[in-house]
Amino acid sequence: FNAFLQQHTTLDRYGEPFRALPEIRDTISTFFCTGHHYLFYGTPLSVTGTYEHTVIVPNGCDSIITLILTEHPNISYSYKDTSYACEKYVFGSDSLHTSGIYRDTLVARNGCDSIVELDLTVLPSSFSDSITICADRLPIAVYDTVFGTEATSGVYRVKHRCARIDLKLNIIPNIDASPPILPDEICADDRHFSIRFTKTKSNAKLPTHYKIAFDGKALRQGFADGSGRLGSASDIEVDIPDPIEPDYYQCHIELYDTAATCNTLHYDLVLPVLYSARILTQMWNDVIAVLNERYNGGYRFTDYAWYKNDIVIEGEKRSFIYIRHGQLDFGQQYRAELTRSDNGVRIKTCSIIPQYHNDITQYPTVVGSRQRFAVVSTRSLTLEIQTVAGTIVSTHKIAEGSTEIDAPEARGIYIVVMYDNRRRVDSGKIIVK
Repeated sequence: FNAFLQQHTTLDRYGEPFRALPEIRDTISTFFCTGHHYLFYGTPLSVTGTYEHTVIVPNGCDSIITLILTEHPNISYSYKDTSYACEKYVFGSDSLHTSGIYRDTLVARNGCDSIVELDLTVLPSSFSDSITICADRLPIAVYDTVFGTEATSGVYRVKHRCARIDLKLNIIPNIDASPPILPDEICADDRHFSIRFTKTKSNAKLPTHYKIAFDGKALRQGFADGSGRLGSASDIEVDIPDPIEPDYYQCHIELYDTAATCNTLHYDLVLPVLYSARILTQMWNDVIAVLNERYNGGYRFTDYAWYKNDIVIEGEKRSFIYIRHGQLDFGQQYRAELTRSDNGVRIKTCSIIPQYHNDITQYPTVVGSRQRFAVVSTRSLTLEIQTVAGTIVSTHKIAEGSTEIDAPEARGIYIVVMYDNRRRVDSGKIIVK
């Protein structure tokens, strides 16, 4: 046992064993307020952080004190308020009766100062006021009075706490307009067209001004963005570029009133610019045809559809419409829907209204394939046999008197056109059986 003590115990000079006392540690968490400091064993600290200090306790051992210090901000708050001369306004421990800026210092939840600043306006017990609002904000409470959706502009006597106020209420009507109204058709050879708007509510106000912005395709064709005052008919007049390819173009329209900024109306619009009706031609009383690229502005088409009064005519898919054993409906609208070969755009033509002609023979000459037929002329001319689409099948020189010509081999309807020095002087029609 003595040997064990000698190995594990330190003896003092009197032979008594020492006792090892533990080191003492302590941790303190606290804060200081901005603009102040924390005194830590005589050292003022004003930065957030962890600090240590060593002291000797009565038993002679070291004691290490750890301080975790955090900075808390002072809180400032300011606000405005209104009071009346007929009442008192309590701010902290004070009762206020005059306008001015007042301050009070409180203790915030974080233990630091909370400085409150009040900007007080004291109004008389009786005064006049005014307010302007948009109609779509109704109903609205003003002071102690609620103005409903049927309220009108005027002067009202209202109350608020102890005060009496003569309130001038100005209600601005919202602007209102129908969706854009386009013309029945926009033709590529028109110089301009109008986009109209109408009111949808009797008590609403029409906008006074507009902005119009076109998409990139339209701008490349020559359309121009614009803005200004709406016309007398609440319309926007749009110039059509010349030339322009028939196609679908897009624009965005913004309508507003410079005197009333309550609301702005926005519309996205597609503008179908149709082929001119001039690329359609009436031939006699029973045929309407699409002119070929030589006469229609250089366009080639791959597909055709025909409409009467915007109702599709079933089965008519050629470059012309032929009323076999009958005639066109005079006074009705005909148009074609064409698919362009270069870009696949499919869009209609503007309409053509056929007219009845007394001077045209209703039933043309009927001949067989390659059969010879006679053409009688009083002078020398050039004669072309064309398809209904305008493709030249053959060209002939016609002498004065009677000239025999071979009919085309393929069955179908053909146009016989006569020219005098390139000036068209007459035409006719043959059917090859």
